[in-house]
Amino acid sequence: MAAHGDFAGALRLVNTIALAPESAFAFSRIAALQGRAGDSEGAEASAAKIDAKFSTPRAVALTGVAVASAKAGLPWRVNSVFDEATRAAAAAARLDERMSGQMHIARARAEAGDFAGAEQSARAIPDGRERFLALSALARAKNDHIGAEIYRWTALALEADARIGPSDINRLLKAAQGQSPASAAIALAKAAEERARLLRAFRKTS
Repeated sequence: MAAHGDFAGALRLVNTIALAPESAFAFSRIAALQGRAGDSEGAEASAAKIDAKFSTPRAVALTGVAVASAKAGLPWRVNSVFDEATRAAAAAARLDERMSGQMHIARARAEAGDFAGAEQSARAIPDGRERFLALSALARAKNDHIGAEIYRWTALALEADARIGPSDINRLLKAAQGQSPASAAIALAKAAEERARLLRAFRKTS
């Protein structure tokens, strides 16, 4: 709903979510989209609904405030909000959450036109999926569409290697030698479906 501009409807729906972590996640995405739409007040209001203990969703929400501030021509506000978002991302307990927060900050900096800050943020992310998605967003903001695609599919390759291994098909074929045809077919189908899910997810990456 938020992606189609129905922020009021999206917010009403989020208010019915009982689980605080899921609610924080949803508010963070709404705030980011409100920022892209230039709705600074809306993004700030959505960000304010996220408890500080949900560090990564709060960092993502703040990127929406920063992007809206950039669209409004308020560079001093942009820098202070990005600094706040960076502190929130760094406070996350888990490494994957910190990396996700840093990725969203780097992408938002690129969207706000801060290419130097975006590259610095992206390069600070440990080598992996999030770093290359951030670099892809930066390249796209610079209208380097070929570079953006190279970085994006590099991220896919790293994600696939981490989740299902580089030789999962060969390994499953070897393991299937002593199995019934039905069991072997199911195992291979699962590997193929996992690859298809990854491809669909990365084709949707913006």
